[in-house]
Amino acid sequence: MILRRRGTVNPNDTGVFEDFRVRRDYVQQWLNYLREHHPTFHHPDIQIDNDRIQQLPEDGLVHDQLLNLTTSEINPEEDQGPPEDSDDQPTANLYSNGFVPDLHITTHEIDQLRNAARAPPDGQVLTMPIVRSTPLSEYGSNIAISAFPTLFPTGRGGFDEPRQHKVSEKDWANYLLQLRGGRFARHPRFRYWALNTILRHETKKASKWYQTIQQGQNPLTLAQVMF
Repeated sequence: MILRRRGTVNPNDTGVFEDFRVRRDYVQQWLNYLREHHPTFHHPDIQIDNDRIQQLPEDGLVHDQLLNLTTSEINPEEDQGPPEDSDDQPTANLYSNGFVPDLHITTHEIDQLRNAARAPPDGQVLTMPIVRSTPLSEYGSNIAISAFPTLFPTGRGGFDEPRQHKVSEKDWANYLLQLRGGRFARHPRFRYWALNTILRHETKKASKWYQTIQQGQNPLTLAQVMF
């Protein structure tokens, strides 16, 4: 999803859409290499569709194939949701999933919602995306090598690999970002993923320590924990 203020980006400025540049031969070569060398791509459920690859441009941008939805400017005086002290709570679980845009869809989500609103009660039903029952753990799963296969093309070098000397996540990420050639430092998302992961793991460790030292003392109230 790309969010931008209307009129601030020149549609002819191709540099803005560099993330949507596709080079067919590069994609084909990378997939063939990963299929042979990367352990994640050895799974029998992963199949390479050569017909779909041939539909990609030889060297071009595909941002113009994405569906676009233009909305009016946000009015800061408009209602921005319930007040902070509201008792309103979500009535169902909400899921947020990362995705690769499907260039072959023909209906906007907003149109689906409008159609559902006009449908009779027993008519159209919008279903949530399928979520696997067993979440993928961030601990011990070497998740980075699957999330960034072009940075770990042989499936080696993840944080959870066995090593002779134990290293921290900070040292691991710092080493990769300073690695010769700079492929990790230049990647548009790896550094943000690494920072987010490290901060969340440190926060979890700190909360566990805080809970441990409070054992045997008077239980804390919610107000004391929050403030």
